[in-house]
Amino acid sequence: MYDELSRSQRRTPLEWVVLNVVVPSVLFTLLSAAFRPLCGCAALIPPLRERISYEVLPVVTFGSPRLTPVLVSIHQPDYPADMRRSMQEGRVVVKGIVDGRGKVVRSSVVVLQTTDSGFNEAARQAFGSAVFWPAVWGGENVSAPVTMVIEFHLLYRE
Repeated sequence: MYDELSRSQRRTPLEWVVLNVVVPSVLFTLLSAAFRPLCGCAALIPPLRERISYEVLPVVTFGSPRLTPVLVSIHQPDYPADMRRSMQEGRVVVKGIVDGRGKVVRSSVVVLQTTDSGFNEAARQAFGSAVFWPAVWGGENVSAPVTMVIEFHLLYRE
């Protein structure tokens, strides 16, 4: 009786999609994730290299120095290992004060915006190590605020 009833009923399109598409894809994803360390698939993924770019944004406020600091050099930050392993890219906007000697006042460095907090420390360290030509106002070197965008990208080697 039950067999006849089940044969006479037609599945709805939603039931068909769930049984024939969703369930197999979920099972395949779970199984491939479980057996990835065993199959040596890491050799199939091409090696990555990273590109980290910097952009100094002008800060213009009333009474600000006529000439803003100019970036001379910056220490290349290490791409965070966790972010590299999970193949995440990110963008961090940091702000700080550059003193009259062109050095960043490390206590003034703040993160204004970030795509992932895993990049924050690397960006803060890089920005804190940056060297600038200081801002000039009336012929004197003065302290000035600087906002910098640091972008972390992963590129496939060719």
